[in-house]
Amino acid sequence: MSVVLSFYRIKIGQHMHLGRFHRAVELLHQDYKNLNPVQLIQEVQTSLNNIAGNPGNAEIASAYKAALDKCKNTLATSPLNTPRPILKDILDSIGAQKFIGNALFQQVRSAISSNPAAPSLAVQELSTIQQETQKFFQSIANIDNGFAELKVEYDALDAGEAEIGLLIPRVNNASTLKDLSKEFNQWHNVLAPIVELFDPNAPSLQIKTCATTDWMVYLASTPPVLWGFSKCVKGVNGILRELIETRDLIEKLIEKKRSPQAIEALKQEQAEGAKTELRTLAEQTVDEHYKGADKGRKNELKNAMTQSLTTLAQKITDGAKLEVSMLPPHPTKNDDEDATQNENETDYLADMQALAKSLDDEVEALCFNGEANVIRALLGHPEEIVLGQPEEAAEVA
Repeated sequence: MSVVLSFYRIKIGQHMHLGRFHRAVELLHQDYKNLNPVQLIQEVQTSLNNIAGNPGNAEIASAYKAALDKCKNTLATSPLNTPRPILKDILDSIGAQKFIGNALFQQVRSAISSNPAAPSLAVQELSTIQQETQKFFQSIANIDNGFAELKVEYDALDAGEAEIGLLIPRVNNASTLKDLSKEFNQWHNVLAPIVELFDPNAPSLQIKTCATTDWMVYLASTPPVLWGFSKCVKGVNGILRELIETRDLIEKLIEKKRSPQAIEALKQEQAEGAKTELRTLAEQTVDEHYKGADKGRKNELKNAMTQSLTTLAQKITDGAKLEVSMLPPHPTKNDDEDATQNENETDYLADMQALAKSLDDEVEALCFNGEANVIRALLGHPEEIVLGQPEEAAEVA
């Protein structure tokens, strides 16, 4: 138990919520039990050692290739190869990534490729990797078992639940209540129009969990809001990536000493284009998904969504990490229900399962890993957006 508590004191002080940390540890422990990476590395070691003693034996060479392929293919199946952004941050903070899936196999392959003419040296490196992996997962097993024994808080989704996760770097806000209130109010302004547009009947988003050092917040959501938020984040990320690509081209022109006037014109065009693209995305999103008949409110919502997406773009470039996740509900068991009701429930469950799968498949699409310093100034400020005319007034005019 002392090992568990020592590791806990060292690591849990970082920005993770205890229940979420417990969940991450459980996922790591389960991944180890499912894949047994230490055994996979041992099989590669053994076969490579055999090659060192019998370099010309085709059967031994074939066994080595089979062991290496097995190691690669097995580790590639780890669900932790593509963790959601906040889980990834937790895994990074405890140094877990290099012991997981594809990253672990990269260590194995590097040890072999760096010693092509000396298999015995590669075996030594593999032995070190194996020992470090064993040590890490032994600590994980101790923590997971200790947490279970102590009934430590555990936080994960239940069937039928959906949530939005926000990881907000504290460097972007001070620690006073006023500053925190301002930060959370900005996120409210980001999310409120999205909720109204995609699920007008949804209640206000409720905080499920919140942790510091960075602000890690999970908000209970509805599936339509989850889908809409995901759609908006992917759209904003696409605009940000295009801005970076364009800025890279401008930088290359600068290196080639092109006309300063022409380069300045391109920069100005890019700055205006960023704001235009965000507003276009907002207006298209409202046009596609607004179900009401109030044209004035529709126009107001376009303005609110433009402000929302502009703020969202700023938050992303400031380092905020976002994620969405849900678990489909379990089917109910009521033999008395009529056939139509059963069919409706079946269709609904199928839709929820498809949504959950699509969110799992698109984890990477919500991540923004580009260098944002050069484009942050191009985004403008949401409060500076000039609001459009109500549509009825525009038509009269």
